[in-house]
Amino acid sequence: ALFSALWKQTPIVNATISSKDQCCVPMLWNGAHVSRVAVQAYMRADDVQANPSLLKVIDSNALPVIKCDTFKRNDVSHEGTILNHLNNRTEKVLTDSSLHSSEKKNNIQTSELLVINLGFPKTGTTSLTSFLNSHGLNCAHWRVCIGGQCDFIGPTMFKQHRNREFPLSAPQLTTFNCFSQMDYCGWLNRSKFQSRCYWPQFDMLEELFRRYPRARYILTSREPTKWLSSARQWGDLLDRIRYSRSEGLRYGAFDEEILNWYISRNVMIRNFFSNPSRLHKLFEFHQVVADATSENLIKYIFLEVPQKSVNKTLKFPKENVQKQNLDQ
Repeated sequence: ALFSALWKQTPIVNATISSKDQCCVPMLWNGAHVSRVAVQAYMRADDVQANPSLLKVIDSNALPVIKCDTFKRNDVSHEGTILNHLNNRTEKVLTDSSLHSSEKKNNIQTSELLVINLGFPKTGTTSLTSFLNSHGLNCAHWRVCIGGQCDFIGPTMFKQHRNREFPLSAPQLTTFNCFSQMDYCGWLNRSKFQSRCYWPQFDMLEELFRRYPRARYILTSREPTKWLSSARQWGDLLDRIRYSRSEGLRYGAFDEEILNWYISRNVMIRNFFSNPSRLHKLFEFHQVVADATSENLIKYIFLEVPQKSVNKTLKFPKENVQKQNLDQ
């Protein structure tokens, strides 16, 4: 919602780019994507010194792209032309504080606190939901239902991605500040063994971190053989994974292959956060020691144990021990 409003307000320039990490800017002409252009091309030292407001926009992380509706294609190679056009538009973005404040009241994700769990199903995600909700968060768990209309989080995030929107900016998701399970696996045609799984936690991991660099990322984990045993007992979950053609997993994979794939996906997430620029941005929450680490989890999310949590139990609940849900 914030992006949509600001996009209409600034038809020439929008930006979420960082001068610190030298990321790139997608250039758009009337909605058509043109090759990415390095930020540094616009940011010669004399230009930045002459126009500090441009630097503020670049570092603001308020908007997702630079949009240049009126440029000719060959202007990409002329940094000065583009920079001058950007300079003429930055003040409009910076001074529209009333729009920012009104949007913040309606969109909880614009606040500093956003919690994203990257863990698989059957790693304690339902228990995590109950625990975090009891400490004041508003968690969405694999699907959201508003006014009788239910949407699965994973497919919704991929639709946002295809539309070049922030993954969690769909109207049905913006009232949540916690996503305790994002993935979804469902049948396309059960009789033909055709399913589809959406795994935002690793298929969209780089985009999630780029879009939400200040979020608190959690990885719920479980001893692999116990995860496999639990997944086997959860309706037809393993079959929905087996026939989903998920990246890195053979169609019709044996249980042992699914187990190894589960291990490799968790390793991939850990390796992503082992990068020096992302150290200490992930809290791994293992089901076996959940009670012992629950207080540390609260401290990681809130940076301390907030007063409203002091008198609440830090004992981690055990949900879905006996229940089964064929759709989850």
